[in-house]
Amino acid sequence: MNHVEILDEKSITKIISDFSNWEVKTNSPYIRFIGRNNGVTVTVYKNNKVMWQGSNINRNRNNYSTKPKKSKSLNSLSAIGSDEVGVGDYFGPLVVCAAFVNKNQITELIDLGVKDSKLLKDDQIKKIAVILIEKIEFSVALMDNKEYNNLISDNWNSHELKTFLHIRAINQLMKKDLKQQIIIVDKYSTIKMFKKYVERIELEKKIEFKPESLMFVEKAESVHIAVAAASIIARFYFLNAMAQIGEILKVKIPLGASKHVDRIATEIKTENGLSTLKKYVKWHFANSKRI
Repeated sequence: MNHVEILDEKSITKIISDFSNWEVKTNSPYIRFIGRNNGVTVTVYKNNKVMWQGSNINRNRNNYSTKPKKSKSLNSLSAIGSDEVGVGDYFGPLVVCAAFVNKNQITELIDLGVKDSKLLKDDQIKKIAVILIEKIEFSVALMDNKEYNNLISDNWNSHELKTFLHIRAINQLMKKDLKQQIIIVDKYSTIKMFKKYVERIELEKKIEFKPESLMFVEKAESVHIAVAAASIIARFYFLNAMAQIGEILKVKIPLGASKHVDRIATEIKTENGLSTLKKYVKWHFANSKRI
């Protein structure tokens, strides 16, 4: 369970005092304090937002929620959600979508059937994505296989590549001056490591990334519909890219990294040569050693 609320300084000071014996150290520039005890994690952000996580949060947070009118569930906020697709696929690009959902659009998107793209079939994704693209603000960052393989060769890891695309997508979307209350990214690393990834990207790619109220949330697609919408649009762009690769190579490109993928890759290598295959795959995958 997740809950986000805005508290006054007196309440926040009491939280920090009460959880001080269970403080979790963090270097995040957005976070003032993290405490974890008895299955409850409380994160205090520098803008006075407080996020409670755990199965028994109500008993804890009720001790501090001195202004209940300002208390808001995370899933009811206007938010930017960001999610990636293509991480585990040998063929095809890495795609990240950042999507903004205004709180007034949430019910409409629920009725549309927006949910985690992993729970939807491809034809459902395509149908919903076409509608979403017309209804919400979003930005897509796509890394083709050439750029992906070059960065891997330069000793970037997959988490850094994901972070790079999240930054590109979120920054582009934030240029539209949206009134988001929070930015949610599906958790794929610790906040400490995420900060290190951002530092490297800012240094090497000369990109500044200073969003307010950014949260890493586990299973974020089920926590806020903005992340679910982002996952659908990202998947839509990824499927289109895979179809384009298939048209070029005149073969249906499989998803994932299974033995069937090995067979198709071997056929492409035999028919078109290794250099052609490398244009469309993530070469550091174990599949490359098997073909």
